[in-house]
Amino acid sequence: MPPVLATDDAFFEALLGEDPLGSVVRAHIHIEARLNLVLEALTPHPSHLPSLRFEQRAKVAVALGLADRILPALLALGHIRNAFAHRLNVSLTDAMVDELFRAFSSEDQETIRDAYRTIQTHLASAGMPPFERADARHKFITIAVALDKFLLVAEKEARQHAAV
Repeated sequence: MPPVLATDDAFFEALLGEDPLGSVVRAHIHIEARLNLVLEALTPHPSHLPSLRFEQRAKVAVALGLADRILPALLALGHIRNAFAHRLNVSLTDAMVDELFRAFSSEDQETIRDAYRTIQTHLASAGMPPFERADARHKFITIAVALDKFLLVAEKEARQHAAV
């Protein structure tokens, strides 16, 4: 995973300002929109793309050149979002977030830990625990921001490649 870039303040604030349901739904909406931009950048004629579900979009993006190592994480995010969208009284659990985290390669997991440590350093007064002891919501937010940045970099690279 490329280095984590500065996040979109509105996205980060929305994730922090919501309850877990809002964080999951907003993260998914934002990442889906970013995935759409990646698809547009990878596709010579994006107006001809059919209407696709999130999972299908992720798979098409990988088929067109998005790094395939991100696919398991995108699919895991979709599963978490579906759990919230289709069942009452769902909570964001450590098990859900741990499964999402395990969907990343070990290299990408370390990038996420580094991003969390950076956040932890900037918010030292907030008393954030190390990533391994953080609550599910804070881990989820960190992972969502990392996914967003991965897709942001992928879109930029696809647009640069298309311009050549």
